Amino acid sequence: MSHLNLCYYANRTAQIQILRVKQGQKIYWERVVFPQERIFFAAHHFDHLEIYEKTEYGVTKFENISCKYLMVVDEALAEVVK
Repeated sequence: MSHLNLCYYANRTAQIQILRVKQGQKIYWERVVFPQERIFFAAHHFDHLEIYEKTEYGVTKFENISCKYLMVVDEALAEVVK
């Protein structure tokens, strides 16, 4: 079984976003992130972060990012996590 990785995301938009970490169809967690807010979360490298924003037509998917691109890479932190 693979281990969880520390991941990072920053909402650089002026919109409130809803984040969901998913593996396949299973949702691990969901959070609201305000404009300019930053968030750290744990995920597997094969999980995906789905980002939703509210539009005039309702809530719509804004982006889908593989968590392998959001992993925090820090040698000092890697030693602490081991």
